[in-house]
Amino acid sequence: MSRQMFLRKLRKCVAALPALAFGFMASPAFSTTVVINASGVSTGSSTASFLGATLTSVGGTFTKSTTTGTNPSTVIGISGGALSNEADISGEKFTLSFGGTAVTISEITIGLLFAKDVSGNIFADAVQMQTDGGTACGSSAPMPCILSGSGVWKSAALPASAILSPGTEGNGGIFKITNPFGSELISSIDFLPWSISGSGAANSDFALVSVTYTTTLVPEPGTLSLVGLGLAGLAFARGRRARG
Repeated sequence: MSRQMFLRKLRKCVAALPALAFGFMASPAFSTTVVINASGVSTGSSTASFLGATLTSVGGTFTKSTTTGTNPSTVIGISGGALSNEADISGEKFTLSFGGTAVTISEITIGLLFAKDVSGNIFADAVQMQTDGGTACGSSAPMPCILSGSGVWKSAALPASAILSPGTEGNGGIFKITNPFGSELISSIDFLPWSISGSGAANSDFALVSVTYTTTLVPEPGTLSLVGLGLAGLAFARGRRARG
């Protein structure tokens, strides 16, 4: 290929970039589903980053342990407090933030929720979920968002299919809530023990198993520079092959 022909081809590639840029910038946003679980968390750290989200532990660093029972799972706890493999009412909680955007949470799974009279519990273990003030779990919500070790979510019993592992003696209950907040968009959520008068720190605790959410991604226009370099490199490579 002659130098002049190579330059003409390169100019055509460059001239096509504005149309490519328009098509790229006009391309629709797309949704993706993300699962937060122990595999994305490092023991001893207090923050973990996921696609469009950050999980933070308050009152200690992340711990990980494996539950027993009918559906063993690796759960996330917080160091310190009454029990180092759980979050308890000594001031520990998990905060999940979605970076200023709002997402749909499709599933939440909580572990180590023991029922009343199991493992010395005076009350059923319970976890409270506080959203960023929306009607789902904010102060204006008619019912608090509380999951109990007896299998009750927001004052209603969960279906049997949601009890992945019952909270029997020696086995911390694992409960899965599907569409916990319906279609409401959530930008942050706290998971903290439900403080029950007289329960003690070890009688209102839990561990986080997973959170599944759907977030919307918008293609970044900055990627166009990479596309342009790729086109130019491709044209240059073809020119060298032709000359060889």
